Amino acid sequence: MFKRALGPWCMTPSFNTYCQNYTATAVSCTKTPNERVAGWNWLNSSYPLYAIWISGVRKPECVGNASCQGMSAFSFADPTLSASPTGYLFNTGKPDGTGADCLAFRVNSDRTCGIDNIQCDQIRTSDNSTCLSGQICGFPPS
Repeated sequence: MFKRALGPWCMTPSFNTYCQNYTATAVSCTKTPNERVAGWNWLNSSYPLYAIWISGVRKPECVGNASCQGMSAFSFADPTLSASPTGYLFNTGKPDGTGADCLAFRVNSDRTCGIDNIQCDQIRTSDNSTCLSGQICGFPPS
């Protein structure tokens, strides 16, 4: 649980044993913690690089709109984020306005990590080096 100015919020990773797009991984966030698969070992052995989806989808009015840039171009499911969230540490040059409309936390080839905007329907990168196989799920505390 994280204590934020706008209220408490719980977050946990939810992993799958296969690559999935943004919409498919969102379903895994509705499962209880003991229904989730802890898949870091699988990720590390099957793909040299890995990524997990996080909350953040480009707003409909910003799709294809070059003047709609940065964090303000995305909507977030987490109601406790501040108006200008500072915890999102993006890879260099990201987010960009390329039509890659969902956000993912990824490990880069140089073993740095950060947030990237990726096409929502992708399950792996075009060079097949990175599997998108989970999502960070957020819940109000119960």
